[in-house]
Amino acid sequence: MRYLLLLFLACDPAQPEAIVITEDVVHSAAANVRSCLTKAGKLSQQGRQAAATEQVFGCYRAHFEPIEPVLRSHNRRATLSLEYGFGRAASAVGHANASATAATVVAQLSDRVEGVLDALPTVPAPSLETKDTGTAPN
Repeated sequence: MRYLLLLFLACDPAQPEAIVITEDVVHSAAANVRSCLTKAGKLSQQGRQAAATEQVFGCYRAHFEPIEPVLRSHNRRATLSLEYGFGRAASAVGHANASATAATVVAQLSDRVEGVLDALPTVPAPSLETKDTGTAPN
């Protein structure tokens, strides 16, 4: 019953206005999540299931949690799905003799994270160029 309530609350159609972030933040987050999850898959293939599981949880904490509020403001359902995906990936890399499955689950989660991040409303990164003040150069 608690899980049904959690699912119901997560699927609430009344969503607050979405937060807009820079393109650089989106690309950086996607690359960090993919790199981190790829490392978890490699640890699992090496037979280091405990380290692989901890790597997935560490990836969640270090790279997903910081962007989670932005994701949630834009798409609560997708965020909930990604959270579930991290749990599923941690379980997959934690099982011995499941390295092919773990690699697939990790790759799918990375793709899903990138897809959700690509759907976020973004603005161009601020330019390092100076503003034109309207005065002619000397």
